[in-house]
Amino acid sequence: MSSSAKKMRYPVETTGLWGEAVRQRKPIVTNNYSAANPSRKGYPKGHVHIERHMNIPVFEKGKIVAVAGVGNKDDEYNESDVRQLCLHMDGMWATIRRWKDAEEQKLLRNYLSNIVNSMPSQLIAIDINDNITQWNTEAQINTGVTQEEALGQPLNKVLPDLEPIMQYVRSAINNETIQMVPKKRRIVADEERYEDIIIYPLTANSVNGAVIRIDDVTERVRLEKIMMQSEKMMSLGGIAAGMAHEINTPLACVIGFCHNMRKRIFADLPKNKKIAEECGVSLEQVRNYLRRRDVLSMLNTILEMGNRINTIVSNILGFSRINSGEFKEYDLAKLLDDMISLAANNYNSQENYDFRNIEIVREYEQLLPPVLCNGNELQQVFLNLLNNGAQAMAEKIYNTDHPRFICRLKKDEDMAIIEIEDNGTGMNKKTQKRIFEPFFTTKSADKGTGLGLSVSNFIVKDHHKGQMYVESEPDKWTRFTIKLPLVSRPQL
Repeated sequence: MSSSAKKMRYPVETTGLWGEAVRQRKPIVTNNYSAANPSRKGYPKGHVHIERHMNIPVFEKGKIVAVAGVGNKDDEYNESDVRQLCLHMDGMWATIRRWKDAEEQKLLRNYLSNIVNSMPSQLIAIDINDNITQWNTEAQINTGVTQEEALGQPLNKVLPDLEPIMQYVRSAINNETIQMVPKKRRIVADEERYEDIIIYPLTANSVNGAVIRIDDVTERVRLEKIMMQSEKMMSLGGIAAGMAHEINTPLACVIGFCHNMRKRIFADLPKNKKIAEECGVSLEQVRNYLRRRDVLSMLNTILEMGNRINTIVSNILGFSRINSGEFKEYDLAKLLDDMISLAANNYNSQENYDFRNIEIVREYEQLLPPVLCNGNELQQVFLNLLNNGAQAMAEKIYNTDHPRFICRLKKDEDMAIIEIEDNGTGMNKKTQKRIFEPFFTTKSADKGTGLGLSVSNFIVKDHHKGQMYVESEPDKWTRFTIKLPLVSRPQL
């Protein structure tokens, strides 16, 4: 046996007597190493002197897996020594094999554990008694419960929110069928979340239980709602456009007849005088009668209201026109004024506000260059901000002041600045941070979807490469600021 701790390699092809146990596949005993032997090739460098030695092959399923050797016994090696060494090595190899199997199982468990913990889904395994046997990293992140805290605990104790789905877990285990619970709703930190839950039964190798997979699908559900809302708004836009066209025809008749009535009464036309004389009255007497009975005032009011309706119809038709996605040069003042005019016809009896009672203060910088934008989309942004502001002011009780919008248009280097400020209820810092999140709303479900400001922010930032932000002081005011690139003009 070598006295050196240095590793040595002995290739079977070049090894002398030590390799005979492998080549002959049986124990080899040499009791006189000094005697002539064609298989002996001398000592490796650093090896101790040998008088006698014995080495044996160790087999596993007919394959040699190791060679064991002993040397320099005081007396000669015999069959009893061979049997003892074989028994000793068989036992040792069995121990080594068990250790290797345990190591391989450990590596396999670690490998499978890494796979499970790398999954983006929450994976929770339970036994037949609903006690947790597996708890991956994603489950720990989403629940704040560590694996050590969860393992061995009843599922409904660790996750009480899953109590309603336990009937599906029982069904999956008892019927050996996969159960699905789509879009399960729950509230996390005052936020609505949705999860798809799939329960897989465990029945192999006499192991009974289930694996519960939980995927957060909140964003997918939100996108589906946005698509549904968009389709709904497109349908409403089509209906509004159709109604506007239908209103246009009788409205044109009303306005036209009003103009003709004024012309036939107050215009100094020969035919007007002739018809009055045929009736036995003077034209001036007819006019005087109509004035005294306020018919003229009524006629003027009809014309004024008719023209107002005509403006509303024109704005509705322009706003509901199919968006081509084309960018053109627009005058911001006209776009904003059109939306103020359209919003001015918004009256909500349930929320007890009338836009016409809101003061509009315009602070428009003169000679503001045009903006290259999608007019329909930008008008949608303006209308959302105006409606939100009107609703905020409707919730506030004014003592000495009154509801007011301040609309500002100005230039800052190569950017146009649009500010829409209201003196409503305002918002706190927490609300300001989340105000542009999809579906975030401080209103009840029947008053808002939480999409308006999110869509507006998307239109400004993604479609127009602009900026949009909010500033507010609770109970005093809120200001939304939009920055858009101006159309650059070459200098002459």
